[in-house]
Amino acid sequence: MLKVLKRIGIALIGLVCLVCAGIGAYWFWGDRPNADRALAAKTYDKAIALYDKELAQGFWPGRYHYHMLEQRALADYELNDSDKAMLDYSAALKLEPNSVPMLVRRAITYFGKMDWSATLRDFDAANAAYPNNPNVLYARAQIYDATLDFDDAIADYHAVRTPTPSLTDAYEREAYNLAHKGETEMASKVISEIPINSSYDAKAFM
Repeated sequence: MLKVLKRIGIALIGLVCLVCAGIGAYWFWGDRPNADRALAAKTYDKAIALYDKELAQGFWPGRYHYHMLEQRALADYELNDSDKAMLDYSAALKLEPNSVPMLVRRAITYFGKMDWSATLRDFDAANAAYPNNPNVLYARAQIYDATLDFDDAIADYHAVRTPTPSLTDAYEREAYNLAHKGETEMASKVISEIPINSSYDAKAFM
């Protein structure tokens, strides 16, 4: 009896090893890694077709599903198909609602469509998920710039300057918005605060 159990145990171990080897081979040679390689090679149509095939199977766990949606959206975006990219951004955000990169990418896509309210909504959500991230604040400030919201643009540009003093454009844009409000003295003060070792050209601004 003991010998029989040992044989069954060895057989089961062998079966598990075989399954694991198969999964490992699929993981390395399957469509998902092939799709990633196609995306890296900038063969976007091929990458999209492979991601389509994998996602259609529907059995991927959440994180891998998110990854493929993210990558397919990048491929669609590179092919200037913002509508398809938007669908994947939204689907990915259902899996990870606080994904700052995905919120920012969708916001940028909304910006391209000149949907200002949706753009700001996603930037606000990104800022809530990662408070005071200078990259998010700087991007949001540019939306305020585009919509002539001087006060909010000034606030975000000013908030960016402290953690990233080398970003001279934040000084320039803050001063620009102050000047548009008629606050020329404050605009001049902001210009004077630009770090000396920056590459900023004051003449270009004036």
